[in-house]
Amino acid sequence: MTNTIYEDIKARTPENIHLDIKAILVYHVGAENALSKEELSVKLFGIHTVTTDRQIREAIAELVTDFDEPIVTNTGRGGYYYAGTPEEIDENIADLQDRIVQLGKRVESLRRARNKVFHKNYQASVTAQGRLL
Repeated sequence: MTNTIYEDIKARTPENIHLDIKAILVYHVGAENALSKEELSVKLFGIHTVTTDRQIREAIAELVTDFDEPIVTNTGRGGYYYAGTPEEIDENIADLQDRIVQLGKRVESLRRARNKVFHKNYQASVTAQGRLL
């Protein structure tokens, strides 16, 4: 997928999705009450698709990063919920930190592969956002 596709999905995201997610998840506090992405999608949109999945993930990320909402998930158990304890937030933080480490390893491996295949004189192109193409 390209950024254009993601931008299109974001543009088609319902305006009140953040409020709607909060209104649903307020009844799902604690890991034992987690609501799967599929269930949340059906409650919000009446259907679950790759588009609604992306819209939900993006909206929840914004609720957490922009509004400090304690909405968490656990990659082992799955589902979204409001944290009922500080430990549930700590578990989510640990999951996210592990993902950061794994993604960092993947980036470094790809850089090594690029240098191996295309030799060290290759000059990477950078976008306006400072990201490699």
